Amino acid sequence: MDAIYIIEQIKQISDRRISDRTERQKRGEFFNIFSDLNMMSDEVHLHSALLATLLNPYGSHGQKSVFLELFVSMVFQKIREAIWDFDWNMMTVEVEKNIGVVDEDTGGRIDLYITDGKHQIIIENKIYASDQDYQMKRYWNYATSRVPAKPFKLIYLTLDGHHPSQKSLGDLRESDYLCLSYKTDIVHWLDECVSKTKDVAPVRETIKQYIRTINILTDNGMEKDVLMEKEMLQELGKQENIDAVFDIYESRNDLINYIINERFLPKLKELAENKGFQMLDIQKNWMEEAWAGLSFLKKEWKYFKLSFEFEQCPIGNLIFGFQKHDANVFVESEQKLIERYAPYAVSNGWIYKGFEGHRYWNNREAIRDLLNGKTLRIFERMFDEAIVCAKGLDV
Repeated sequence: MDAIYIIEQIKQISDRRISDRTERQKRGEFFNIFSDLNMMSDEVHLHSALLATLLNPYGSHGQKSVFLELFVSMVFQKIREAIWDFDWNMMTVEVEKNIGVVDEDTGGRIDLYITDGKHQIIIENKIYASDQDYQMKRYWNYATSRVPAKPFKLIYLTLDGHHPSQKSLGDLRESDYLCLSYKTDIVHWLDECVSKTKDVAPVRETIKQYIRTINILTDNGMEKDVLMEKEMLQELGKQENIDAVFDIYESRNDLINYIINERFLPKLKELAENKGFQMLDIQKNWMEEAWAGLSFLKKEWKYFKLSFEFEQCPIGNLIFGFQKHDANVFVESEQKLIERYAPYAVSNGWIYKGFEGHRYWNNREAIRDLLNGKTLRIFERMFDEAIVCAKGLDV
């Protein structure tokens, strides 16, 4: 069988899946306010804020310390220790706790700080952001410097539960911190929260939407129709189809490169020119090139350009922002630009933010949004924000 035949057969199955999804959409099964507001990957304003709301015994959810106790129980089960004697009535939860000016040993902002005045739980929350130098070490130093001494747990929370980088840990050992994942640990905790709110519909449904958000971010497979997946695999797995299937599979990288280079970037180039920028170096092998990205020059700007760059290969963890032409050149207006644009994301001549849309483009949802204009609109919004931040500065 040739590849065209396979595509036609799979398209028939896919069309039935789309029809099924359309019916489910009519019933509101796919409504997700976090997705509609483009907040799915927003660490501070969605993930840290919502976790803090649920963990707060005095939160508007009205469940007192139920959610917090479930979370703490999960943490201590992971480390196989008896739960400390927390005073649940005195527990507070703080987001972005400021612990001073950053240097190698101290300072920064703790994403989530939980305490009853006698014990501490410190959570570094990472969705797509990169580790900062000595970040975990600085938080460890903060926790150990409390007077009088307060027992603490230092947690590194990520989508997949991976470990912090060595530059973040400094001389910390693996036993000094706990890794948690959204994909398993947080979803399991949230499932328990749902079971405790069967009669509290607004809270229950909000948590379920958040679980759905995490499943999308972590590719937990909640959207798959099992029967149609099986039918598709049966068709693909026929002996006479194997050659065509691998022809299609081996063309995947070429397809993604084509869509980015030929279908998306010309539109981005036109957008940049309408904003007064010149886009450089269009053609790239996005699927194989490390640190793949593009830059945009503005003739009025002497020291900076706008750039976007994938920090992971292939096309993962997309950042966008100001990049110096020469990272070693002192720019008088730089500190003011940092304060306006991204006060907590500065590195090697970059003043950057995580991209507000898909940060990983190696998936169908991201590719679809490259074609339908959604990602282009997000770029336009981020261009406009950067232009406003640079206004009146010698950049």
